Amino acid sequence: MSRVRATGVMGAGGSVTARMAQYMVWAIRQAAELREAGNELLRTLALNGAWSALRGLYGPPGARPVVMPGAHRRVILRSPYFWVGLLTGRFGDIVRRLSHRLVRRT
Repeated sequence: MSRVRATGVMGAGGSVTARMAQYMVWAIRQAAELREAGNELLRTLALNGAWSALRGLYGPPGARPVVMPGAHRRVILRSPYFWVGLLTGRFGDIVRRLSHRLVRRT
């Protein structure tokens, strides 16, 4: 188990933190697309899988599946593109989207 945890599942190259950020970006994008498609079950499963990986638990969930806490899920799904921008370092996009939202509200 510790060997799997140390090497990760993302392949070689880059730090473990960078690979985890890439995986979270992928999972958040998947959850956003599934939400737009109206597939709530797969969206929930995608986020639960990402939460398991983030916690270092790889492979099938077994008898006791790991579930992403509801507060985390709501925060991510409220603004998934903000989190994608944050995790990918696209701060200009975040500022641009925020300014457009502020302009629309006034």
